[in-house]
Amino acid sequence: MVFSDTTDKLGLIQKIDYILFGSSTANTNEYPLADKTRDINQWYRTVIGWIFESCGHWQFDDSNFTNLPIARSNCTSGQNDYTFPTDLVEIEEIHYKDASGIWHKVLPLDRSEIAGGGLSQSGVIGGIVNQASEEFLKTNGTPKYYDKFANSYWLYPAPNRTSTDGDSLRVYHTRDAARTGTTTNTGGPFISTDTTKEPGFNRLWHPVLAYGAAYEYSIANTRVDKKQDCFTELSRYQQMIQTHYARRKRDERGRLQVVVQDNR
Repeated sequence: MVFSDTTDKLGLIQKIDYILFGSSTANTNEYPLADKTRDINQWYRTVIGWIFESCGHWQFDDSNFTNLPIARSNCTSGQNDYTFPTDLVEIEEIHYKDASGIWHKVLPLDRSEIAGGGLSQSGVIGGIVNQASEEFLKTNGTPKYYDKFANSYWLYPAPNRTSTDGDSLRVYHTRDAARTGTTTNTGGPFISTDTTKEPGFNRLWHPVLAYGAAYEYSIANTRVDKKQDCFTELSRYQQMIQTHYARRKRDERGRLQVVVQDNR
């Protein structure tokens, strides 16, 4: 479903008008286009959140992107601190390429493990009592661990080389919806002048964004009847969307796992 179709009335904008006012005629006085766009964008991200919760091993990414959710960057000799991509939602893995072109998986580590406290995140480090993190793997080399800190990650040890290929560190991650106007990083998933752009998830579920926007309008304008109708539709769509994304990996075999429980 495209964002706006003023000819055949098949867009999200026209669907919103039909839900609220019983006609696809543009109701720009009652519900301005800018407000519709903002509310569609809000529900776009809500739907993506639903998908992230249920997509399992087949990671979701907005189909409007033309690249994969892998942030590539250079490494600098002696530099521990590197910045996460700005559109990151969740981190999956970090890989490092050494001077020979060999890739190494970098393991997650929390600084508290180095001091001897906290649960092991790396599965390797069990705690080094009373060692300052500044002293941990302080000789430059091939990074083995990373610690997430605010909008950055800290490599232990720092790389022992400086790269210029733009692809010596890779952060695999999930990310925000693809934006119109990404070059300025100011556009939303949609902007009000969009026409043929479609949401970047399965087309079966595109109308959910119209119901989401109509729901926001109903709250703001005390449309109790429409509010309940839209809420019911949104709940129905959430269930269908999450069921779809949880089951779409039909090529994988389901497996039973034995859980060992000690009741002593």
